[in-house]
This record gives sequence, structure tokens and C-alpha cells, in this order.
Amino acid sequence: MAKVTGPAFSVDAHGELGGGICYTGCKSGHRVILTPKPGNPNSASQAAHRASFHSAKSAWKLLSPASKAALNAEADLLHMTGYNLYIKRALLGEISLPGWVEDSYEGQVAASLDDARVWYNGSIWQCFPYNNGSDVGHPIDILYRDGTGMRFLTVDSPVGAVVLTAHLHLTCDNWGNNAGVWCKIVGDKEANANPFSNLVDYQSRRGTSCGGANNDLRTLAEVAWHMPAAIGDDEEIESPDISAVIQEILDLPGRVVGGAIAVFCDDHDDVSPLWQAYGFYSYDGAPAHAGRLHFTYKYWG
Repeated sequence: MAKVTGPAFSVDAHGELGGGICYTGCKSGHRVILTPKPGNPNSASQAAHRASFHSAKSAWKLLSPASKAALNAEADLLHMTGYNLYIKRALLGEISLPGWVEDSYEGQVAASLDDARVWYNGSIWQCFPYNNGSDVGHPIDILYRDGTGMRFLTVDSPVGAVVLTAHLHLTCDNWGNNAGVWCKIVGDKEANANPFSNLVDYQSRRGTSCGGANNDLRTLAEVAWHMPAAIGDDEEIESPDISAVIQEILDLPGRVVGGAIAVFCDDHDDVSPLWQAYGFYSYDGAPAHAGRLHFTYKYWG
């Protein structure tokens, strides 16, 4: 960024341009030189001190008006500003500064209505909330566009959290040796997702690809998943990273910290060819092997 006063090509020019050119003055007049580079760059301790100073500045901005007023009143007696008093105390270690904290979430489908299987039979969509197993893909010619919605409880990541990694984990129960299974993972765009009750409820949340009226309640973010070609029974597989899907849900206005979120893993777009499907355990089939969601995140605190 240019930091030059006066026209750049005049004797009044003064300052730095583009981080490489410096307009300056000397006894003989005005000159343009390369921006000087310090011969003694910051040491490790100086760099750490500068980082602490910037953290303290950021922390001051986050203080409430009442806290700033109290500091200003105290600092006035010391002939200082509240800001300077706060920075001083922070650099002396008298105040614990906020910073980026990393944490993670681990959740598993925990009830019958927290997962629901939906498929198309060639003429109508069907929903099976109490499903002993869930499929993705195209198992048979009169049962395809198969997929499942999954709901996860007690998502306690704070408001403003930044998702670092996110994965869905499924455990195979059959149909596990097919090379052509494709699915899509999208999110339920609701601040606190409800259980899955029936077909209409599912369709309203998943959208037009399974007969819903619109896509208002599905995330714009989506992730394609080409499932492994050879999967043994009871083998757990991990999805590609779905950080963008989870981030979009966590950023929803009014999201309830500690509430529920839901995601869909399906082939409602009918990408997988005939006889290419993947079956995985649902809650009713085997609670201990039901779908799992794991994501890591960081937040300022």
C-alpha cells in the first residue's frame, strides 16, 4: 500500500510506495531510494513481545464499554489512559489475554428418529424413519436414489468457531464391495435441527433432489464422496473433509450452542449405476455402529 504525501512524481512526495520505494529528503535535496531494510531484524523475544502487544490490542477492542470506562477511571488517577493501563498490565502478565483455542466435537446418532432412510421406487419417494439399516446408491432397479439423514446432538462449539476439519464416519453392514458408489453430503440449514418425523419433513429439509418444494433448508456447501471400492462388513470408513458444510451450519443466525445439527449422505441425484450401493448401520440396526460426526475447530477465547 502506498504511504506517500504529495504527488508521486514531485519534489513534495514523501513516504513509502509499494513496500519497495521510498521518497525522502536529504541535505542535497529530494531523492527516491529503495526502502531501507533493517540490518538487525527482530529477535525471537522481540517478535514474541510484538505478538503479545497485538494480542493485547485485539483484546482491548473486545472489552465491554463498562470495562473500558472502569479502566479509564482507574488510569486517570495514574495520569494514563485506560488503554495504556490495559496494555501495560497485559504485557506484564497481570491480565490473561484471549487467544485462539482449539477443540473438537464428537457425536453419534443416538435415537431412532435421529436418522431416516429415503429412496425412490420409480414412481414415488418413500421414507423409513425406523430403519434397521441405511443405504446409499442404487441397490436394485426399483429401489434407488437411496440416502440417509443423520442428526447429532449437543454441538457445543461456541458462536464464531472456525471449523478446521470435519468428517462423517459410517460403518458397513452390507453391499460393501462396489466400485461405483457416489454420494453427496449436504447440511440441514436449521439453527437447531429437529428429529426426522416423516417423508414430507425429510423432503422439506433435503430439497428438490428428493421431491422437496425448494432448497431453502439445505446448505449451499456440498461435498461429493466416491466411496471405497472394497469395504468389509463392520468396517468403518471416513468421508472426505466436509468443513464447509459444517461451517455453514455453525454460522447460521440464531444457532443454539449445545443444540443439534443434521447432515445428509445420499445419492438422491442418481449418480451410482444399478447394483452399486453401500449399506451402513443405522441406530436401530446397531446403536454402537450408527453414524458419527467428528470435527475440530478453533475459537477466540
